[in-house]
Formats: sequence, C-alpha cells, structure tokens
Amino acid sequence: MVQTLLPSPALRPYVRYYRFRVCAVGESPESILSPARVSQFAEFYLEDQYDIEDVFDGRKFRAAPSVLVGLQAVSPIRLIRFGRLRNFTIVFRPTAFHELFGLSMSELAGRSIDLEAVCLRGMRDRIGECRSFEAAVFEVEQALLPYVDSAERKRSDLTHWMRGIANARFKGLPLDDWLDSAPVGSRQVQRLFQQQVGVSPKRFWRVRRFETALRTRKAEPAATWGDIAANLGYHDQMHLVHDFRDLAGASPTLALDRMSDSY
Repeated sequence: MVQTLLPSPALRPYVRYYRFRVCAVGESPESILSPARVSQFAEFYLEDQYDIEDVFDGRKFRAAPSVLVGLQAVSPIRLIRFGRLRNFTIVFRPTAFHELFGLSMSELAGRSIDLEAVCLRGMRDRIGECRSFEAAVFEVEQALLPYVDSAERKRSDLTHWMRGIANARFKGLPLDDWLDSAPVGSRQVQRLFQQQVGVSPKRFWRVRRFETALRTRKAEPAATWGDIAANLGYHDQMHLVHDFRDLAGASPTLALDRMSDSY
C-alpha cells in the first residue's frame, strides 16, 4: 500500500509531497534502481530498513532508521528491500534543506546522514505512534512550521531566485539561457548552487533534464526516446543514452523498467 498527500499551503515552497508505504517483501530481497534526482528527502523506517548499494562501485550500507538524503546527482544507487516495510517519506524541493535547516548541501550531495543527528529529533517515534497517515503528516508539519517561519524571515532576493530556478520545469533551454535571469555573476551563482543544492549549476541542469526525459516517457509511453532527446536539447539519441548510463547506470528502457515507483 502506498499513500501520498500534498503539503499544506505554508509548506508548499519547501515540500513536494509526503508518502507512506506499507508492504511485506518476504524472504527474497527486492532490488530497485534509484537514478539520479534533484529532489532531497527525509525517510523514516518504522520497521525494517533498506540496504543501499552504489551501482558503480558495489559499496553497500544499511540506511539509518531516520535518514536525510541529499541531491542524488553523483552516482545512482540500488535500494535492496526485504522484510516488512513501513516507511514515511518527506520529499523536499531542491533548496529546502538549506533554507529550513541551514545545512551546507555540498557536504550532502550523493550522501545520506542520520536525520535525527542534525534536526527533527524524536520525529520517528512521534510518527510511529500516529494511528493514520493524515495524523503523521499533521505531526510532521507542526514540527516543520517553526523552521518555515525562520526561513521566510531570512529569505532574500537571491534565495527567492534560487528557489524559483531550481523548481522551474525543464523546458529544453541551453544552460546559459536557463541561467540568464541570474541577478549576480557566474561565480556567485556557482557558490549559491553548491551551498543550497549541493552541486554546480551544470550538474543540476543535467540531472533536471535527465529527470524530465524519464518522466516524459513514463507519462507518454508512445513518445520515442529520439523525440524526447530532440525536445529536451540533447544532441541526439545517443547523447541521451550516454546520460542515462551515467545517471541511472542503465539504458533508458531498462532504467524505466527497474526504477523505484517513488521516482
């Protein structure tokens, strides 16, 4: 069972959605591809946890019971699920971790950390005591709202621009055209992206385009990869295939077939 709820109006600039998953995987582990993505998320494992494997180097580790996951733009991973899963997930917008919690995202890109070591202590236990998904969302929002109030008081023209450009839909514009509205010079834009989302503008733009290609094909199965490549500004279909191998560790069709349903 998977349930999804949208955030209240005050949290929509920061949170994309909440998700609650309950399922029994059984004795045989289930391996799911998690490609690069620009969203960042907090996940609370109320029963069994995931094992996580780097697609390229095979490194494995067990997720913390409450985990904060930065922008995944460095290497795709596999989620290895087993046992009984009862997970609550907060999917944040790209600049939200920095705005809400003041974290330097360059240290979190491609990494996960124990959430309760840095913020929202006791949140996992509070969610676990809730009798419904709706009650858990209410509990989480009550904890997040003070951070929202603080972030809104500190918001500047630069953070407003970063929030807008990081959340805008990808329209196939070249990188320079995409950044054309920047109110500061290129060096400061580089620093802003490293600090607030964790990677350079070029890397972020590349992952955003890749995400758009995946989601376009998922929403429009009749669209060819060649058409998608042309519409999103790839040089050709092989350029798109190269991006998929780098950012998903698989061909476009295989990535779509094996990726997590939460993508």
